[in-house]
Amino acid sequence: MNEITEGEIILALKKWSTETNSHWNDGWTRYHYLDKLLKVKGYVDEHLGKFEQIQQERLGNHKAQDS
Repeated sequence: MNEITEGEIILALKKWSTETNSHWNDGWTRYHYLDKLLKVKGYVDEHLGKFEQIQQERLGNHKAQDS
């Protein structure tokens, strides 16, 4: 299976963000890219939000070990 790297995902998000903000694009084009960004955000919020608590606990454990 060909996996997409984090770098490729970030590059796509940067491109979509740039296209959303570009004054060269018309409203339809800007909305097209904004829609893509909002779909990704919606997925992340819905499916990955549960991991925030795990990450916070992990960071807390690292800080406690450093003390």
